[in-house]
Amino acid sequence: MSESVIGEDLTIIGNVKSKGNLKLDGKLQGDMYCASLIVSEKGRIDGGIVANNEVIVFGNVSGSIRSKRVMLHSTAHVEGDIYHQGIGIEMGTRYDGTLRWTEDPEAFTFAGDGKSDQQQPTTAETSETQQAAQSQQQAQQTQQAQSAQQQESGGRRLLRR
Repeated sequence: MSESVIGEDLTIIGNVKSKGNLKLDGKLQGDMYCASLIVSEKGRIDGGIVANNEVIVFGNVSGSIRSKRVMLHSTAHVEGDIYHQGIGIEMGTRYDGTLRWTEDPEAFTFAGDGKSDQQQPTTAETSETQQAAQSQQQAQQTQQAQSAQQQESGGRRLLRR
């Protein structure tokens, strides 16, 4: 399978899905779903990664990584949890997160390969959903408070008459 390259002069805002292998030399603000991924020294991802086979990181990742095999090289800077079946971390790697071994093969699949899309990386998309839910909850609380005030003031008027 051929490799697609996201060049260093390219910044993508949004999710990227590919059935093939990817190399990231540029920047991604969103989630990456692919068969295999190489994040070069110049590459940066602010979002989650789900790769069916392998993730190799030389650059920066801020978000969770889910892949059968993960290799963090000495130039890598990774912040986020890693779900894997095999991992290698070179001396000098900057890593802050939790390593979690998993035998669940569904943890590393996505809709691009015809399988389920159940994994939920920590991403901007997840944050937006949470923010929308919080906003809706705050609006409901405000409406309830206003309704209670109206009922209370309405009750007072009846007593004054």
